[in-house]
Amino acid sequence: MAYGHHHHGHDHSDSSKNIGIALLLNLSFAIFELFIAYWTNSLSVLSNSLHDFGDTFSLGLSYFFDKVSQRERTSTFSYGFKRFSIIPVVVNSLILLVGSLFILYEAVTRIISPQAVKTDGMIAFALLGMVVNFIAFIRLRSGKTLNEKAASLHLLDDVLGLFAVLVGSVVMKFFDVPILDPILSLLITLFVLSKLVQNLKSANAIFLQSVPDGVDITQLEVLLKKLEHVVSVHDIHAWSLDGIHHVLTLHLVIENGLSLRDAELVKGEARKVIERLGIGHPTIEIESENEHCHLVGC
Repeated sequence: MAYGHHHHGHDHSDSSKNIGIALLLNLSFAIFELFIAYWTNSLSVLSNSLHDFGDTFSLGLSYFFDKVSQRERTSTFSYGFKRFSIIPVVVNSLILLVGSLFILYEAVTRIISPQAVKTDGMIAFALLGMVVNFIAFIRLRSGKTLNEKAASLHLLDDVLGLFAVLVGSVVMKFFDVPILDPILSLLITLFVLSKLVQNLKSANAIFLQSVPDGVDITQLEVLLKKLEHVVSVHDIHAWSLDGIHHVLTLHLVIENGLSLRDAELVKGEARKVIERLGIGHPTIEIESENEHCHLVGC
């Protein structure tokens, strides 16, 4: 049952198309990368391959939930389905965690006992991979949705990882330092783990309804109190649906004796202040000075 409708100005069909193209490119290359890793006996290529498979799975989930997020809100999901876009972040992070632990174990083993690798194959693979991932990155970097932006960062990570593989393979071609391959693998994996922690931290903040980054509750209260006829502000709550669309509720206490029209004007000014801070869904309750707030903590 439809429960309302919002227009946010995003072309969801374009975002789905962009994510779909990036998904196909990433999946094709990840499969190819796995064969190259086996052929060259390169752990750094294998670590990048597992990273790419994780990205592919994430892109697949992003594509699916990008479609889900377009649904109109219902009586069950009164805020809509935007928070579903956080699910790929959590699932992909868990997959990358398992893969990263495996690569870390292999990297330490090979640092202790280095193995020879086929550098020519690694060089060709790294160059091709950088081109493929960069094309997908260009496709997504201008996207407006959280899924597109998150996916573009994954692809940029891949380009940087492949650049490290390229540099390492060129060095190993001219110098006998096979230990460089597991060291590169270790560095790539640690870099991926650092991103993983950041992603989980951001997803956790959204699920726990913390105040969104960039929203200063104290500053907002000061700005609202400067408005004409406003006596005080209390019971301010701000949270994010998906990292982009923010929600806020508050109680605005105004001077006694104001007409309904003037009270509406005050509310309109307050709404402008709130929206300038990047909050597109504010709910403002107006109270008079002698009105008692029945909420706990008022």
